[in-house]
Amino acid sequence: MLILNNIATKEKLFTIGAMVSATVCIIVSVAAMFIYRSALKESNDKKRQEIYVAVNGSIIKAQLEDDFQRPLEVAHKGFLELFHNYLWSMEPNIRFIERNKKMAKEMGDASVDVLFRLLESKGYYSNLIAGDYSVIFEVEEEHITIDYTKEVPTFKLSGTLKTLRTNDIIVKKVVTVGKIMQKSYEFSNFTGFYVRDLEVLEFSEVETIKYREL
Repeated sequence: MLILNNIATKEKLFTIGAMVSATVCIIVSVAAMFIYRSALKESNDKKRQEIYVAVNGSIIKAQLEDDFQRPLEVAHKGFLELFHNYLWSMEPNIRFIERNKKMAKEMGDASVDVLFRLLESKGYYSNLIAGDYSVIFEVEEEHITIDYTKEVPTFKLSGTLKTLRTNDIIVKKVVTVGKIMQKSYEFSNFTGFYVRDLEVLEFSEVETIKYREL
């Protein structure tokens, strides 16, 4: 009974951790959007003030663009973390799964739906429900890289999926790439961005952790 109680306690803790992680992710994303919009307004104000007093326009313009890109990168990373949470974090509940899938689809193009249909064809979601498994997505900021040298920013993200099962935790590595596009603000997608040409480069099991080893 003690072992069962310990397992139940750990599962509860992981579930609580998943909820906290999702909440923090949303807060970070909202904060990133606020910082981005504030920086954009400040940058535009500076441009209006300096465009007529520039001694060397190219240098001043380059400096403004450099200042603008930093908050833009923060906003992009916050958006990507939120998008991937909707993409991968799941609970063994069909309504929860469909809600997250709907949110992810609204933050991406048709490539997102292609991924979902592929996972469905392999029984990914039905197995989660049948096994009563939860999936937590985690990513560190330094594992999200964005290339701004191209006309459309491209990203590469390397994250971790933790599938919480009855007796253990399956840890998987997931690597995705794609493009970040600008989009008009909507209630269903308040970020103002969406993912295009999403690809999964890696989806592999890394290790299995027994609850008694925690």
